[in-house]
Amino acid sequence: MLNEFNSATQEQIQGHDEANQIHQEIENSDFFRGDMNGVGVVMEFQPLPEFAASVYPALAAIAKTGYIDYLSNQNEQLLQVKLWDGVTLNTQQPGVNRRIHAFKQRIDKLQQLNLPTPSVHACGLLGQGGLYLVSEHIEGQLWSEYISSHELNHAQRLSIAETLIHTVLRFHEKQLPHGDLCPNKLLVQDDEQLALTLTGLLEYSDELTSNKCYQPTNPDATDAFGRDCFAIYKIVEELFHENMPLAVAEEISRASQSPDGIPIALDPLLQSLTAPDQPETEINSKPQINLEDSISIRWRGEAWPADLKLLEPNDGGYHFNCSWSNNPRFTNELRCFITGLGEQLLVDLNPEDRCISRINYNTGLSIEETIKAGKHSQTKIESQLSIQQGILTERNDFIELLMSLEPVIDAIIERANPNQEMEEHDFDVSDSQPVELWQALADTEGELPAFFKLVVTTCLIIKQLFFLGSDEPLRSAHSS
Repeated sequence: MLNEFNSATQEQIQGHDEANQIHQEIENSDFFRGDMNGVGVVMEFQPLPEFAASVYPALAAIAKTGYIDYLSNQNEQLLQVKLWDGVTLNTQQPGVNRRIHAFKQRIDKLQQLNLPTPSVHACGLLGQGGLYLVSEHIEGQLWSEYISSHELNHAQRLSIAETLIHTVLRFHEKQLPHGDLCPNKLLVQDDEQLALTLTGLLEYSDELTSNKCYQPTNPDATDAFGRDCFAIYKIVEELFHENMPLAVAEEISRASQSPDGIPIALDPLLQSLTAPDQPETEINSKPQINLEDSISIRWRGEAWPADLKLLEPNDGGYHFNCSWSNNPRFTNELRCFITGLGEQLLVDLNPEDRCISRINYNTGLSIEETIKAGKHSQTKIESQLSIQQGILTERNDFIELLMSLEPVIDAIIERANPNQEMEEHDFDVSDSQPVELWQALADTEGELPAFFKLVVTTCLIIKQLFFLGSDEPLRSAHSS
Protein backbone atom coordinates (compact mmCIF):
# COMPACT_ATOMS: atom_id res chain seq x y z
CA MET A 1 0.00 0.00 0.00
CA LEU A 2 2.81 2.40 0.93
CA ASN A 3 4.61 1.66 -2.33
CA GLU A 4 1.45 2.42 -4.33
CA PHE A 5 0.98 5.69 -2.44
CA ASN A 6 4.60 6.71 -3.03
CA SER A 7 4.29 5.82 -6.72
CA ALA A 8 1.11 7.88 -7.14
CA THR A 9 2.64 10.82 -5.23
CA GLN A 10 5.78 10.68 -7.37
CA GLU A 11 3.69 10.76 -10.57
CA GLN A 12 1.83 13.84 -9.31
CA ILE A 13 5.11 15.59 -8.46
CA GLN A 14 6.57 14.76 -11.87
CA GLY A 15 3.42 16.00 -13.60
CA HIS A 16 3.54 19.24 -11.61
CA ASP A 17 7.23 19.74 -12.45
CA GLU A 18 6.54 19.13 -16.14
CA ALA A 19 3.69 21.67 -16.14
CA ASN A 20 5.93 24.30 -14.51
CA GLN A 21 8.72 23.55 -16.98
CA ILE A 22 6.38 24.00 -19.96
CA HIS A 23 5.01 27.26 -18.54
CA GLN A 24 8.50 28.68 -17.96
CA GLU A 25 9.77 27.52 -21.35
CA ILE A 26 6.97 29.35 -23.17
CA GLU A 27 7.15 32.46 -20.99
CA ASN A 28 10.92 32.81 -21.44
CA SER A 29 10.91 32.23 -25.20
CA ASP A 30 10.68 34.73 -28.08
CA PHE A 31 7.34 33.08 -28.87
CA PHE A 32 5.78 34.87 -25.88
CA ARG A 33 5.08 38.58 -26.48
CA GLY A 34 4.06 39.80 -23.06
CA ASP A 35 3.23 43.41 -24.01
CA MET A 36 1.31 42.65 -27.22
CA ASN A 37 -2.42 42.30 -27.91
CA GLY A 38 -4.60 41.61 -30.93
CA VAL A 39 -4.76 45.25 -31.97
CA GLY A 40 -0.97 45.39 -31.95
CA VAL A 41 -0.82 42.39 -34.31
CA VAL A 42 -3.20 44.07 -36.77
CA MET A 43 -1.16 47.26 -36.60
CA GLU A 44 2.09 45.35 -37.17
CA PHE A 45 0.62 43.32 -40.04
CA GLN A 46 -1.86 45.72 -41.57
CA PRO A 47 -4.51 44.28 -43.87
CA LEU A 48 -4.55 45.01 -47.57
CA PRO A 49 -6.55 48.20 -48.29
CA GLU A 50 -9.42 46.24 -49.84
CA PHE A 51 -9.82 44.18 -46.63
CA ALA A 52 -9.31 46.95 -44.04
CA ALA A 53 -13.01 47.84 -43.85
CA SER A 54 -13.92 44.29 -42.80
CA VAL A 55 -10.92 43.38 -40.62
CA TYR A 56 -11.39 45.98 -37.88
CA PRO A 57 -15.08 45.15 -37.26
CA ALA A 58 -14.12 41.46 -37.26
CA LEU A 59 -11.43 42.20 -34.67
CA ALA A 60 -14.03 43.90 -32.47
CA ALA A 61 -16.23 40.79 -32.66
CA ILE A 62 -13.41 38.24 -32.27
CA ALA A 63 -14.63 37.25 -28.79
CA LYS A 64 -17.71 35.76 -30.50
CA THR A 65 -16.13 34.33 -33.67
CA GLY A 66 -12.96 32.97 -32.01
CA TYR A 67 -10.56 34.12 -34.73
CA ILE A 68 -9.99 36.40 -37.70
CA ASP A 69 -7.82 35.94 -40.80
CA TYR A 70 -6.85 38.29 -43.59
CA LEU A 71 -4.15 39.11 -46.15
CA SER A 72 -1.29 41.49 -45.49
CA ASN A 73 1.70 42.75 -47.45
CA GLN A 74 5.19 43.29 -46.10
CA ASN A 75 8.23 44.05 -48.24
CA GLU A 76 6.20 43.13 -51.33
CA GLN A 77 5.48 39.68 -49.90
CA LEU A 78 1.86 38.61 -49.60
CA LEU A 79 1.16 37.14 -46.17
CA GLN A 80 -1.74 35.28 -44.55
CA VAL A 81 -2.48 36.46 -41.00
CA LYS A 82 -4.55 34.46 -38.52
CA LEU A 83 -5.35 35.60 -34.99
CA TRP A 84 -7.05 33.40 -32.37
CA ASP A 85 -8.75 34.97 -29.35
CA GLY A 86 -8.85 33.80 -25.74
CA VAL A 87 -5.57 31.87 -25.70
CA THR A 88 -3.63 32.70 -22.53
CA LEU A 89 -0.70 31.26 -20.59
CA ASN A 90 -1.86 30.37 -17.09
CA THR A 91 -0.23 28.29 -14.37
CA GLN A 92 -3.71 27.15 -13.31
CA GLN A 93 -4.40 25.67 -16.76
CA PRO A 94 -1.62 23.15 -17.48
CA GLY A 95 -3.74 21.49 -20.18
CA VAL A 96 -4.00 24.73 -22.16
CA ASN A 97 -0.29 25.37 -21.66
CA ARG A 98 0.54 21.93 -23.07
CA ARG A 99 -1.65 22.61 -26.10
CA ILE A 100 0.11 25.95 -26.71
CA HIS A 101 3.45 24.18 -26.28
CA ALA A 102 2.48 21.45 -28.77
CA PHE A 103 1.38 24.11 -31.28
CA LYS A 104 4.71 25.91 -30.90
CA GLN A 105 6.65 22.64 -31.30
CA ARG A 106 4.73 21.86 -34.51
CA ILE A 107 5.66 25.29 -35.87
CA ASP A 108 9.32 24.83 -34.86
CA LYS A 109 9.45 21.42 -36.54
CA LEU A 110 7.93 22.70 -39.80
CA GLN A 111 10.39 25.60 -39.89
CA GLN A 112 13.28 23.11 -39.81
CA LEU A 113 11.92 21.03 -42.69
CA ASN A 114 11.46 21.67 -46.38
CA LEU A 115 7.89 20.49 -46.88
CA PRO A 116 5.26 21.73 -49.37
CA THR A 117 3.23 23.91 -47.00
CA PRO A 118 3.22 27.71 -46.49
CA SER A 119 6.32 28.80 -44.55
CA VAL A 120 5.88 30.64 -41.25
CA HIS A 121 6.84 34.33 -41.34
CA ALA A 122 5.99 35.19 -37.71
CA CYS A 123 4.07 33.74 -34.77
CA GLY A 124 3.56 34.28 -31.09
CA LEU A 125 1.48 34.08 -27.93
CA LEU A 126 0.13 37.46 -26.80
CA GLY A 127 0.60 38.41 -23.16
CA GLN A 128 -2.79 40.14 -23.13
CA GLY A 129 -4.51 37.12 -24.63
CA GLY A 130 -4.42 35.68 -28.11
CA LEU A 131 -2.31 33.64 -30.49
CA TYR A 132 -1.23 34.69 -33.97
CA LEU A 133 0.37 33.06 -37.01
CA VAL A 134 1.68 34.85 -40.10
CA SER A 135 2.56 32.62 -43.06
CA GLU A 136 3.32 33.10 -46.72
CA HIS A 137 0.40 33.27 -49.12
CA ILE A 138 0.83 30.75 -51.92
CA GLU A 139 -0.90 31.11 -55.25
CA GLY A 140 -2.52 28.09 -56.81
CA GLN A 141 -5.79 26.45 -57.71
CA LEU A 142 -7.80 24.51 -55.19
CA TRP A 143 -7.79 20.80 -55.98
CA SER A 144 -11.50 20.68 -56.90
CA GLU A 145 -11.22 23.73 -59.16
CA TYR A 146 -8.18 22.32 -60.93
CA ILE A 147 -9.78 18.91 -61.57
CA SER A 148 -13.02 20.40 -62.86
CA SER A 149 -11.33 23.02 -65.08
CA HIS A 150 -8.88 20.64 -66.79
CA GLU A 151 -9.66 17.82 -69.17
CA LEU A 152 -7.33 15.24 -67.69
CA ASN A 153 -6.72 12.01 -69.51
CA HIS A 154 -6.33 8.67 -67.72
CA ALA A 155 -2.53 8.87 -67.49
CA GLN A 156 -2.68 12.40 -66.06
CA ARG A 157 -5.16 11.33 -63.40
CA LEU A 158 -2.88 8.46 -62.40
CA SER A 159 0.05 10.87 -62.21
CA ILE A 160 -1.72 13.48 -60.06
CA ALA A 161 -3.04 10.75 -57.74
CA GLU A 162 0.51 9.46 -57.22
CA THR A 163 1.74 13.02 -56.61
CA LEU A 164 -0.99 13.49 -53.99
CA ILE A 165 -0.03 10.34 -52.08
CA HIS A 166 3.71 11.00 -52.28
CA THR A 167 3.14 14.55 -50.99
CA VAL A 168 1.15 13.39 -47.95
CA LEU A 169 3.67 10.60 -47.26
CA ARG A 170 6.44 13.20 -47.02
CA PHE A 171 4.61 14.72 -44.05
CA HIS A 172 3.82 11.35 -42.50
CA GLU A 173 7.47 10.29 -42.66
CA LYS A 174 8.32 13.35 -40.54
CA GLN A 175 5.55 12.52 -38.04
CA LEU A 176 3.51 15.53 -39.21
CA PRO A 177 0.05 14.34 -40.20
CA HIS A 178 -2.48 16.93 -41.33
CA GLY A 179 -5.51 15.38 -39.68
CA ASP A 180 -8.14 17.53 -41.44
CA LEU A 181 -7.49 17.02 -45.14
CA CYS A 182 -9.99 17.80 -47.88
CA PRO A 183 -9.79 19.15 -51.47
CA ASN A 184 -10.06 22.75 -50.20
CA LYS A 185 -6.78 22.31 -48.32
CA LEU A 186 -4.86 21.16 -51.40
CA LEU A 187 -3.36 23.77 -53.72
CA VAL A 188 -2.25 22.73 -57.22
CA GLN A 189 0.63 24.54 -58.95
CA ASP A 190 0.83 23.49 -62.59
CA ASP A 191 3.75 25.38 -64.08
CA GLU A 192 6.51 23.35 -65.70
CA GLN A 193 5.83 20.47 -63.33
CA LEU A 194 2.71 19.76 -61.31
CA ALA A 195 3.12 20.18 -57.56
CA LEU A 196 0.83 20.18 -54.53
CA THR A 197 0.84 22.31 -51.39
CA LEU A 198 -0.94 21.35 -48.16
CA THR A 199 -2.62 24.25 -46.36
CA GLY A 200 -4.28 24.40 -42.95
CA LEU A 201 -1.55 22.35 -41.31
CA LEU A 202 -1.15 24.85 -38.46
CA GLU A 203 -4.48 25.24 -36.72
CA TYR A 204 -4.76 25.91 -33.00
CA SER A 205 -8.37 24.74 -32.91
CA ASP A 206 -8.87 20.98 -32.65
CA GLU A 207 -12.26 21.24 -34.37
CA LEU A 208 -12.38 19.44 -37.74
CA THR A 209 -13.42 21.83 -40.50
CA SER A 210 -13.24 19.64 -43.59
CA ASN A 211 -16.38 18.34 -45.28
CA LYS A 212 -17.71 15.35 -43.34
CA CYS A 213 -17.55 13.12 -46.41
CA TYR A 214 -13.75 13.29 -46.09
CA GLN A 215 -13.87 12.22 -42.45
CA PRO A 216 -14.58 8.78 -40.99
CA THR A 217 -18.05 8.33 -39.50
CA ASN A 218 -16.35 8.34 -36.11
CA PRO A 219 -13.27 10.60 -36.39
CA ASP A 220 -12.28 9.76 -32.81
CA ALA A 221 -11.88 6.09 -33.79
CA THR A 222 -8.50 6.90 -35.34
CA ASP A 223 -5.64 9.41 -35.18
CA ALA A 224 -4.58 12.20 -37.55
CA PHE A 225 -2.72 9.68 -39.73
CA GLY A 226 -5.86 7.58 -40.11
CA ARG A 227 -8.00 10.61 -40.99
CA ASP A 228 -5.45 11.57 -43.66
CA CYS A 229 -5.63 8.09 -45.18
CA PHE A 230 -9.43 8.14 -45.19
CA ALA A 231 -9.48 11.55 -46.92
CA ILE A 232 -6.91 10.55 -49.56
CA TYR A 233 -8.80 7.36 -50.45
CA LYS A 234 -11.98 9.43 -50.85
CA ILE A 235 -10.26 12.10 -52.98
CA VAL A 236 -8.70 9.46 -55.27
CA GLU A 237 -12.06 7.71 -55.59
CA GLU A 238 -13.64 11.00 -56.74
CA LEU A 239 -10.73 11.72 -59.08
CA PHE A 240 -11.38 8.63 -61.22
CA HIS A 241 -15.15 8.53 -60.71
CA GLU A 242 -16.65 6.12 -63.28
CA ASN A 243 -13.35 5.33 -65.06
CA MET A 244 -11.59 3.88 -62.05
CA PRO A 245 -8.83 1.34 -62.73
CA LEU A 246 -9.71 -2.16 -61.60
CA ALA A 247 -6.85 -2.45 -59.11
CA VAL A 248 -7.68 0.94 -57.56
CA ALA A 249 -11.36 0.00 -57.24
CA GLU A 250 -10.42 -3.29 -55.55
CA GLU A 251 -8.12 -1.52 -53.08
CA ILE A 252 -10.71 1.13 -52.19
CA SER A 253 -13.32 -1.61 -51.72
CA ARG A 254 -10.94 -3.60 -49.51
CA ALA A 255 -10.15 -0.55 -47.38
CA SER A 256 -13.85 0.22 -46.90
CA GLN A 257 -14.24 -3.17 -45.20
CA SER A 258 -11.61 -2.36 -42.54
CA PRO A 259 -12.78 -1.25 -39.08
CA ASP A 260 -14.73 2.04 -39.38
CA GLY A 261 -13.77 2.06 -43.06
CA ILE A 262 -10.37 3.57 -42.23
CA PRO A 263 -7.44 2.42 -44.42
CA ILE A 264 -4.42 1.21 -42.48
CA ALA A 265 -1.87 2.91 -44.78
CA LEU A 266 -1.43 4.75 -48.08
CA ASP A 267 1.08 2.34 -49.60
CA PRO A 268 -1.52 -0.18 -50.87
CA LEU A 269 -3.37 2.59 -52.73
CA LEU A 270 -0.10 3.88 -54.20
CA GLN A 271 0.78 0.37 -55.40
CA SER A 272 -2.65 -0.07 -56.99
CA LEU A 273 -2.09 3.03 -59.12
CA THR A 274 0.76 1.29 -60.95
CA ALA A 275 -1.15 -1.99 -61.31
CA PRO A 276 -3.30 -0.94 -64.33
CA ASP A 277 -0.21 -1.34 -66.51
CA GLN A 278 -0.24 -5.05 -65.65
CA PRO A 279 -2.52 -7.67 -67.22
CA GLU A 280 -5.83 -8.09 -65.39
CA THR A 281 -5.03 -11.69 -64.51
CA GLU A 282 -1.83 -10.50 -62.86
CA ILE A 283 -3.69 -7.83 -60.92
CA ASN A 284 -6.17 -10.31 -59.51
CA SER A 285 -3.62 -12.96 -58.71
CA LYS A 286 -2.08 -12.79 -55.26
CA PRO A 287 1.10 -14.55 -54.24
CA GLN A 288 0.27 -17.92 -52.77
CA ILE A 289 1.28 -18.16 -49.13
CA ASN A 290 1.86 -21.60 -47.69
CA LEU A 291 1.24 -21.20 -43.97
CA GLU A 292 2.86 -24.59 -43.36
CA ASP A 293 6.19 -23.03 -44.33
CA SER A 294 5.75 -20.13 -41.90
CA ILE A 295 6.99 -20.02 -38.31
CA SER A 296 3.98 -20.84 -36.17
CA ILE A 297 3.27 -18.90 -32.96
CA ARG A 298 0.58 -20.28 -30.67
CA TRP A 299 -0.79 -18.69 -27.51
CA ARG A 300 -3.95 -18.58 -25.49
CA GLY A 301 -6.14 -15.48 -25.65
CA GLU A 302 -9.44 -14.22 -27.01
CA ALA A 303 -7.74 -12.05 -29.61
CA TRP A 304 -5.89 -15.02 -31.10
CA PRO A 305 -7.54 -16.59 -34.18
CA ALA A 306 -8.90 -20.12 -33.95
CA ASP A 307 -7.51 -20.94 -37.41
CA LEU A 308 -3.90 -20.51 -38.48
CA LYS A 309 -3.46 -16.97 -39.84
CA LEU A 310 -0.56 -15.04 -41.32
CA LEU A 311 0.64 -12.14 -39.20
CA GLU A 312 0.14 -9.33 -41.72
CA PRO A 313 3.63 -8.30 -42.91
CA ASN A 314 4.64 -4.69 -43.47
CA ASP A 315 6.53 -4.26 -46.74
CA GLY A 316 7.45 -7.94 -46.83
CA GLY A 317 8.52 -8.36 -43.22
CA TYR A 318 8.15 -7.36 -39.58
CA HIS A 319 9.87 -4.58 -37.62
CA PHE A 320 11.60 -5.77 -34.45
CA ASN A 321 12.95 -4.03 -31.38
CA CYS A 322 13.64 -5.21 -27.84
CA SER A 323 14.75 -3.96 -24.43
CA TRP A 324 15.08 -5.39 -20.94
CA SER A 325 12.00 -5.10 -18.74
CA ASN A 326 12.14 -2.25 -16.20
CA ASN A 327 9.79 -4.14 -13.90
CA PRO A 328 11.86 -5.20 -10.86
CA ARG A 329 9.94 -8.51 -10.76
CA PHE A 330 10.91 -9.42 -14.32
CA THR A 331 14.41 -8.05 -14.80
CA ASN A 332 15.44 -11.25 -16.60
CA GLU A 333 12.84 -10.76 -19.32
CA LEU A 334 13.48 -9.16 -22.67
CA ARG A 335 10.44 -7.30 -24.03
CA CYS A 336 10.31 -7.89 -27.78
CA PHE A 337 8.02 -6.00 -30.16
CA ILE A 338 7.24 -7.54 -33.56
CA THR A 339 5.21 -5.16 -35.73
CA GLY A 340 3.47 -5.94 -38.98
CA LEU A 341 0.84 -3.93 -40.86
CA GLY A 342 -1.66 -2.87 -38.20
CA GLU A 343 -0.73 -5.81 -35.99
CA GLN A 344 1.85 -6.27 -33.26
CA LEU A 345 3.14 -8.99 -30.96
CA LEU A 346 4.60 -8.14 -27.55
CA VAL A 347 6.75 -11.08 -26.47
CA ASP A 348 8.29 -11.43 -22.99
CA LEU A 349 11.35 -13.59 -23.61
CA ASN A 350 13.58 -15.09 -20.93
CA PRO A 351 16.86 -15.67 -22.79
CA GLU A 352 18.52 -17.57 -19.95
CA ASP A 353 15.77 -20.18 -19.73
CA ARG A 354 14.99 -19.94 -23.45
CA CYS A 355 11.29 -19.59 -22.73
CA ILE A 356 8.44 -17.13 -23.26
CA SER A 357 6.23 -16.04 -20.36
CA ARG A 358 3.72 -13.99 -22.32
CA ILE A 359 2.68 -13.00 -25.85
CA ASN A 360 0.23 -10.15 -26.32
CA TYR A 361 -1.44 -9.90 -29.75
CA ASN A 362 -2.60 -6.38 -30.66
CA THR A 363 -4.78 -6.00 -33.75
CA GLY A 364 -5.72 -2.35 -33.27
CA LEU A 365 -2.39 -0.73 -34.09
CA SER A 366 -2.84 2.80 -35.42
CA ILE A 367 -1.04 4.13 -38.47
CA GLU A 368 1.06 6.41 -36.26
CA GLU A 369 2.12 3.46 -34.09
CA THR A 370 2.98 1.42 -37.20
CA ILE A 371 5.14 4.24 -38.57
CA LYS A 372 6.90 4.72 -35.22
CA ALA A 373 7.62 0.99 -35.03
CA GLY A 374 9.42 1.22 -38.36
CA LYS A 375 11.33 4.29 -37.21
CA HIS A 376 12.58 2.58 -34.05
CA SER A 377 13.11 -0.82 -35.63
CA GLN A 378 16.40 -2.51 -34.67
CA THR A 379 16.14 -5.16 -37.38
CA LYS A 380 13.60 -6.65 -39.75
CA ILE A 381 12.31 -10.22 -39.60
CA GLU A 382 12.04 -11.54 -43.15
CA SER A 383 10.57 -14.95 -42.23
CA GLN A 384 6.79 -15.31 -42.47
CA LEU A 385 5.05 -15.62 -39.10
CA SER A 386 1.66 -17.21 -38.49
CA ILE A 387 -0.49 -17.07 -35.36
CA GLN A 388 -3.16 -19.32 -33.82
CA GLN A 389 -4.76 -20.13 -30.50
CA GLY A 390 -2.89 -22.89 -28.72
CA ILE A 391 0.15 -23.63 -26.59
CA LEU A 392 3.70 -22.72 -27.51
CA THR A 393 5.94 -25.77 -27.19
CA GLU A 394 9.42 -25.57 -25.75
CA ARG A 395 12.43 -25.40 -28.10
CA ASN A 396 10.24 -24.31 -31.01
CA ASP A 397 11.23 -22.44 -34.15
CA PHE A 398 9.89 -19.10 -32.89
CA ILE A 399 12.14 -19.07 -29.81
CA GLU A 400 15.08 -20.14 -31.96
CA LEU A 401 14.31 -17.26 -34.35
CA LEU A 402 14.27 -14.72 -31.51
CA MET A 403 17.49 -16.04 -30.00
CA SER A 404 19.24 -15.70 -33.37
CA LEU A 405 18.33 -12.03 -33.89
CA GLU A 406 21.22 -9.60 -33.54
CA PRO A 407 19.38 -7.15 -31.22
CA VAL A 408 18.66 -10.04 -28.84
CA ILE A 409 22.28 -11.18 -28.96
CA ASP A 410 23.46 -7.61 -28.34
CA ALA A 411 21.08 -7.25 -25.38
CA ILE A 412 22.44 -10.45 -23.82
CA ILE A 413 26.03 -9.31 -24.29
CA GLU A 414 25.32 -5.85 -22.84
CA ARG A 415 23.56 -7.39 -19.83
CA ALA A 416 26.48 -9.77 -19.23
CA ASN A 417 29.12 -7.06 -19.74
CA PRO A 418 27.48 -3.79 -18.62
CA ASN A 419 30.74 -1.88 -18.22
CA GLN A 420 32.65 -3.36 -21.11
CA GLU A 421 32.65 -1.96 -24.63
CA MET A 422 34.52 -3.89 -27.24
CA GLU A 423 36.23 -2.08 -30.07
CA GLU A 424 37.66 -3.64 -33.19
CA HIS A 425 41.19 -3.47 -31.77
CA ASP A 426 40.25 -4.96 -28.38
CA PHE A 427 41.00 -8.42 -29.66
CA ASP A 428 42.04 -9.37 -33.11
CA VAL A 429 40.69 -12.77 -34.01
CA SER A 430 43.16 -13.07 -36.87
CA ASP A 431 46.00 -13.32 -34.33
CA SER A 432 44.32 -15.92 -32.14
CA GLN A 433 43.37 -19.54 -32.51
CA PRO A 434 39.75 -20.50 -31.80
CA VAL A 435 40.72 -22.59 -28.76
CA GLU A 436 42.57 -19.60 -27.28
CA LEU A 437 39.55 -17.36 -27.84
CA TRP A 438 37.20 -19.78 -26.10
CA GLN A 439 39.54 -20.06 -23.11
CA ALA A 440 40.27 -16.33 -22.84
CA LEU A 441 36.63 -15.33 -23.01
CA ALA A 442 35.51 -18.06 -20.62
CA ASP A 443 38.05 -16.84 -18.06
CA THR A 444 36.52 -13.34 -18.05
CA GLU A 445 32.99 -14.57 -17.30
CA GLY A 446 33.63 -16.31 -13.99
CA GLU A 447 30.68 -14.80 -12.14
CA LEU A 448 28.09 -15.41 -14.84
CA PRO A 449 25.53 -18.24 -14.93
CA ALA A 450 26.61 -21.13 -17.11
CA PHE A 451 24.12 -20.35 -19.82
CA PHE A 452 25.25 -16.73 -20.15
CA LYS A 453 28.89 -17.81 -20.22
CA LEU A 454 28.16 -20.01 -23.18
CA VAL A 455 25.99 -17.46 -24.99
CA VAL A 456 28.33 -14.51 -24.46
CA THR A 457 31.41 -16.44 -25.52
CA THR A 458 29.77 -17.92 -28.58
CA CYS A 459 28.17 -14.64 -29.67
CA LEU A 460 31.36 -12.62 -29.32
CA ILE A 461 33.30 -15.11 -31.39
CA ILE A 462 30.64 -15.30 -34.09
CA LYS A 463 30.36 -11.52 -34.32
CA GLN A 464 34.12 -11.09 -34.63
CA LEU A 465 34.40 -13.85 -37.22
CA PHE A 466 31.61 -12.44 -39.34
CA PHE A 467 33.22 -9.03 -39.09
CA LEU A 468 36.31 -10.46 -40.73
CA GLY A 469 34.20 -12.07 -43.44
CA SER A 470 35.94 -15.46 -43.22
CA ASP A 471 34.22 -18.75 -42.52
CA GLU A 472 37.40 -20.84 -42.18
CA PRO A 473 37.97 -20.07 -38.47
CA LEU A 474 34.30 -20.81 -37.81
CA ARG A 475 34.71 -24.38 -38.99
CA SER A 476 37.84 -24.72 -36.87
CA ALA A 477 36.05 -23.43 -33.78
CA HIS A 478 33.22 -25.84 -34.36
CA SER A 479 35.55 -28.77 -34.64
CA SER A 480 37.39 -27.74 -31.48
